[in-house]
Amino acid sequence: LGKSAILGVDVITLGNHTWNQREICTYLDDNERVLRPANFAPQLPGSGVGVYDTDYGQIAVVNLIGRCGMDFNADNPFTKMDGILKKLEGMPVLVDFHA
Repeated sequence: LGKSAILGVDVITLGNHTWNQREICTYLDDNERVLRPANFAPQLPGSGVGVYDTDYGQIAVVNLIGRCGMDFNADNPFTKMDGILKKLEGMPVLVDFHA
């Protein structure tokens, strides 16, 4: 994505083990390059969507998680993605679907 990458990593996406270490909570609010699933409850720390500048323009990265076989209740990832796409207005989107 660009010059702000650290050690060659531009964005890190998380999944169902996001909350195993509670220390991550404050880190997620402070670091826009670590994304937790967007279809987790909105009051949880962090974000599931990031928009980043690249040499070719802006790109969005979206992190979603599936619900089958999981031991928690995430929102419907397809419904959530529909809402996200409306806000991004045609911007290129990279999706990490953790399922």
